[in-house]
Parts: sequence; C-alpha cells; structure tokens
Amino acid sequence: MLLVQSPIWYPIDPDMLVHTNSEANVQLVALSEEKILQVLRRLDVLAFLTAFLLAGLLWGLMETYLFWFMEDLGASKLLMGGSLAVGTIAGVPISIFSK
Repeated sequence: MLLVQSPIWYPIDPDMLVHTNSEANVQLVALSEEKILQVLRRLDVLAFLTAFLLAGLLWGLMETYLFWFMEDLGASKLLMGGSLAVGTIAGVPISIFSK
C-alpha cells in the first residue's frame, strides 16, 4: 500500500479546513489569506490550476461546437449520439483504474 506523506486538505466551510495526515489524525485549521497565498504561490499548484482551467475551457468549446460542426458536415443524429457514447465508454476504464 502506498502511503502519501504530504498532508491532505478538505474544505468544510469558508473559514476552516480539515487537515489530516491519516484517517485517525484529523484537526481543524483556520484559513487565513496568508495561508491561501502561500499555497497559491507553489509552482505545482499553479501548474495544476492552469491545466485544470485550460482543460475546462477546451472541453467547454468542444461540447458547445461539436454538434454544430457535425451537423455542418451532414452527420445524422445517430452519429452525433454515437460520438457521445464513444466518449463515455472511453472514460469508463479510466474511472475504473484511477485511484
């Protein structure tokens, strides 16, 4: 079993966070602007947030314009629905094997 040594943060309300290193060791930590800025200054956090934003923007564009584009190409409604099915089925193994 892989043990992660870094702490995990779970938001529970706007002013507090649950900080835990293991399931048995849970404590509440007060949020402050300084702590939030300290986390946001980390390169790995900025890279994650940038990648998350970019992926969301591109996914939104694809979801918005895919069917219009397919309709312009003369695709049937069945083919449009099939494209959604292929995307959903492709995501199933990823969801099963992710941790």
